[in-house]
Order: sequence, then C-alpha cells, then structure tokens
Amino acid sequence: MNWGDFNVDLSDKDYAEQLKNAMQNRVDAVEGFATKKEGYDKLPDEALEALKKVVAEANTL
Repeated sequence: MNWGDFNVDLSDKDYAEQLKNAMQNRVDAVEGFATKKEGYDKLPDEALEALKKVVAEANTL
C-alpha cells in the first residue's frame, strides 16, 4: 500500500501489530469520551464502530 511518499508494508508483522495497538488505543480513548466529563466529549457511535472495524481488520493481518 502506498500513501504518497509513505509506503505501508502490511506484511510486516511488527508494523501490523503496532498499527493494531495504536488503533485499539484510539478505540479505548473514544470509549472513554463517552463516560469522562459526563460524556461531554462523546463522539457519535458511528465513529467508535468505524474504529472497531479497523481493529478487527488489523487482527487479520
């Protein structure tokens, strides 16, 4: 996969694991937004579901 000058090698298991962990951290953060500060920073449910989908796909790499 190529994003401009940035080449993404999804066959690199270390890279794929780092990607999965980074996206899981984002899922955790978005879930936290719903409860912290009485939900003031809560994102739409669709945002959380999209992130969970990315994590699920990253688990297949």
